[in-house]
Amino acid sequence: MAKSIFIFISGFGATGKSTLGKIISEKFNIPNIGNDEIKEIIWSQIGWEHDKSEWDKVGKMAFEFTYYFVNASLSKGKSIIAEANFQPDKNNERLNELKQKYGCKLLQIHCKADREVIVNRYKERLASEDFHTGRKHAIKNIFGEEKFLSKIGIGSRVLDIEGETLEIDTSNPNTVNYEEIFKFIEKNIKE
Repeated sequence: MAKSIFIFISGFGATGKSTLGKIISEKFNIPNIGNDEIKEIIWSQIGWEHDKSEWDKVGKMAFEFTYYFVNASLSKGKSIIAEANFQPDKNNERLNELKQKYGCKLLQIHCKADREVIVNRYKERLASEDFHTGRKHAIKNIFGEEKFLSKIGIGSRVLDIEGETLEIDTSNPNTVNYEEIFKFIEKNIKE
């Protein structure tokens, strides 16, 4: 039996993780877990008006659900995709433990974009009716929109994993090389 693969898509918000996760899921017929979608499900049950403490709790719950589904899949030898704002200090060890526990392959696809692009994407999202009310509430009322926008996209969030990493620049969605991404995954499926 081929090794299961855990493809995790990392990067700051507004770098195209969700879009890429859906494309890869469709191409390879591998289930995709969206961390933001889990948060939205939680908010639909508990309400979206919250303070910083509740925001943090929802974020932690969403990650725990993500890891639960990843573990459930890998424990049965099935590949899975998860996209989230994975952070090295919180996720390096935990991700590497999955490889040790299940013998799976870890593939990180790290999305990055120019900071100005990320800020503009968030501004567009905040103006959109499609952007979840819980996320708008947090950005505008908990963090403060200007403060939030002044801090996003700074630094690097590439994780240190016992696996392979592909970094892609999503600043211009029309120039994302999907064939390169697909070949990266296919190579690892065949090994």
